Amino acid sequence: MCYSNPYLPSSDDLGCLAASFPSDEIKFDSASFSKLNSTNTNLTATWFVSLRFKNSRPPPFLIFFTYSISYSRLQATIIYEVDDNHERELAISPTTPSFHQGPGDIANFGFGFELANEYVGEEVVKGLADAWGRGYVDFEVRLKAKYKCKGLCYFSSRMKVDCGPVRFGLLSHNGTGLFVGLVYGTGRHEGKDADQCR
Repeated sequence: MCYSNPYLPSSDDLGCLAASFPSDEIKFDSASFSKLNSTNTNLTATWFVSLRFKNSRPPPFLIFFTYSISYSRLQATIIYEVDDNHERELAISPTTPSFHQGPGDIANFGFGFELANEYVGEEVVKGLADAWGRGYVDFEVRLKAKYKCKGLCYFSSRMKVDCGPVRFGLLSHNGTGLFVGLVYGTGRHEGKDADQCR
């Protein structure tokens, strides 16, 4: 993980991630879950997560200086951290269609996740029950993608973005929660440091 100095950001700084090359930003926008219900070892839940992608390079003066980014095979995963050394992958979103961004372009993409009475283990169920008693629960969102950058040079690579843990405030006892902030920052891994995108 690439986390340091735990914080809860303001609404203007929700996990904004910028890299000098490629010149892009990936920002955590919003999230919610509903229908969260568990038995001794099984879990039912539905999550929705929205991420904001921006090509922060300004429009060029000359056409051949255009800096564009193309993303493909975007897929997100919901993860629950049992403790400091153990985590459980709960759900994987369908792969999002490819998209292209020119200089200054902004796009929001939503990722949906669903569990229907799936086995997650006693540790996860107990951890969620304890979190429910505190009034909030934390999940991590992990994004994988391939991208291509085109400008004065051309290259392609893959990346993994770790968002969170993402904190959800519990609205009621009917299994509903809304995003209230990131417990840590947003970390990014590229190339050999990123897991293979399937």
